[in-house]
Formats: sequence, C-alpha cells, structure tokens
Amino acid sequence: MAVTRNADERALVGAWTGFALDLFRQLGAGDENLVLSPSSVATVLAMVLPGARGATAEEIAAVLRADLPSERLAEAAGALDVGLADRAAEDGLDLRISNAVWAQAGLALRPDLVELLRRAFHAGLHDADFARNTEGARQAINRLVAEQTAGKIPVLFTPGSLSRDALLVLTNAIYLQARWLEAFDPAHTRPEPFHPLDGGSVEVDMLHREATLDYAEGDGWRAVELPYRGGRMAMDVILPEAGAFAAFQRALDADRLGDALGRLERKRVRLALPKFTFDSSHDLRQPLMALGMPTALARYCSSGGSPGRSHLPMWRELPPRSPRSVHCWRDSKMPAAPIPPPTHMVTMP
Repeated sequence: MAVTRNADERALVGAWTGFALDLFRQLGAGDENLVLSPSSVATVLAMVLPGARGATAEEIAAVLRADLPSERLAEAAGALDVGLADRAAEDGLDLRISNAVWAQAGLALRPDLVELLRRAFHAGLHDADFARNTEGARQAINRLVAEQTAGKIPVLFTPGSLSRDALLVLTNAIYLQARWLEAFDPAHTRPEPFHPLDGGSVEVDMLHREATLDYAEGDGWRAVELPYRGGRMAMDVILPEAGAFAAFQRALDADRLGDALGRLERKRVRLALPKFTFDSSHDLRQPLMALGMPTALARYCSSGGSPGRSHLPMWRELPPRSPRSVHCWRDSKMPAAPIPPPTHMVTMP
C-alpha cells in the first residue's frame, strides 16, 4: 500500500501503477511464471530522466505517465521510498530499497544531477573502470546488489552482459521480508493438485487458512488481501476464472485494478495458497520500446548528464534479472508480481 504525503506523491502513485500494469502486460503475455518489480524499473527511469534531453526525456516521461517536472518526480519518488521504509520499520518488516550509480572513472557528471540522485534517491556514486576492467566492475556491482538484497539476487549482471564502452550504470534493489499479520498454520499444509494454465495438474504443498479477510469478486475474477504484520502493508491476490486468465491479463489496467481493490470487504474466507519459489529474467529493451521509448533505447540516447558529451550509451545493457519471489507459511519475501500464481478461494456463507 502506498504512502501519500502530498499531491506529487499521490500523482506518482497513480502514474506508476499504470506503468506497472503496462509493463506487466508486455512481459506477461507468455505461459511462464513471472516475477516483476515495476517499481525498480520506474525508479531507474526516474533516475535517468533528470539527465535526459530531447526525445529521450519526452519518451521516458510519457512511458512513466509522468505529469511532473523531472526533479519534482525524483523528489516524490524518493519521498515515497522513505515513507514506505519508515512504515515497514514501524511494523517490524524488513524492507530495503537501495539505489546506486556506477560511473566510468574520470567521467564528469553534472554536479547538480549527482546531488539530485543523492538527495532524492539516496544513490551512492561509485567509480568503475568499465573500459579497462569490465569484469571487475561487473563483480563489484553484483556484490553490492547481493548485499542489498540479502543474497536473493547474487548475480544481477551475468558474464559478458557489460561492455567496455559502458559509461554509466544505475541500479535499484528492493528486498522485503515480511511476516503475515496472521500466520498460516504449518500443520494445515498438505500436498494437493495445482492446475497450471496449460490444463495439466501438478502436486504442490498447499497452505490453508480459514479467516475473516478483505475479499471481493467481480465479472470473471475473485480477489483477497493478505495483510503483513502491522496491517498497513499487504499482498493482494487476484484469481481470474478458469480459462479467462489471458483475457483478464490483457484487460487489466489501473482502473480495473482500482475497481477490484475498491470492492474489498470483510468476509469469511477459506483460502488455499500454493507454496512457490521462482525467479525470472527479462530483457527490458523491447517491452520498453513497445511502450514508447524507441529513441531512449537506441544504442545512443540524448543526455545532458555529462558535460561535453551529448550522447551516452546508457541503454546498451539493461539488467535482465528480476527479483526472486519466495512464498512460505511463515514469511513472504519480495512478492513483486502484480498477479501471483492462481489460488483457490471460497467465500464461506
């Protein structure tokens, strides 16, 4: 759940929810499991935006659905992260949001841009020698990301994914370990059939709870909200009807999601939820180009971030690794997909 302290933050929540679902529709068209952190992608784009110029800046802003000047957008994004982290800490949840900037040694970046990234995103500036020690730079970035995610993303950049002509790499890492407000009883976990989209059946460990929860249903879907400890942050699970998953996914936008969540009301629910662990990797270039960033994702993009350089090859390498999603009866780590794997829910009379 979002923390909204002022009008800019409220506007950003709405815009980035739309962006998240735009990206989800692009990446989720296949039959594979998908775990996605749209907040990470949006944050990195928001870090790039203040240093971009011309068509590059216009495209990034449009894809982010941003109706704010780039500096105000950065400040709002940073304030949201701080607010969420503070709220998580108050509730005893472990939420870490970390940003970093890796620049080629000797590259002169605009001081005002560096200060904005530090102030808004708390992004540390690190020197790297991509030109002469690409592998060393890759390993240094991976070590920091692994540390920031408690080892859940040990390899952000695989061997060969960074090139010698890289000048600037921006990273975002999000880690969440959260206990449920009301835990699943492990004594009720038992093997049961689970039905993937291909129509088959596999046996998985299924978690069970019978409780009063926020529940809703509509035309072709059901939804339930599972709060984490403290009750202010939650995982929302949406279950399309059998055979309607693809159509529901194509139609899911911010309005439909808002309608679904707006219908949640307290009901007695019998819930079965599969235990799952999976990760996924994505090349974001084609999806982001399809969303409206062809210029920004060309080999060279317009940028005013470095004095004396009008074009920086920022987008040659995009991190292909998405967070791993782990679900178990005691806690939940990094539940980043907008629609987790289907579950079985029955509203009790």
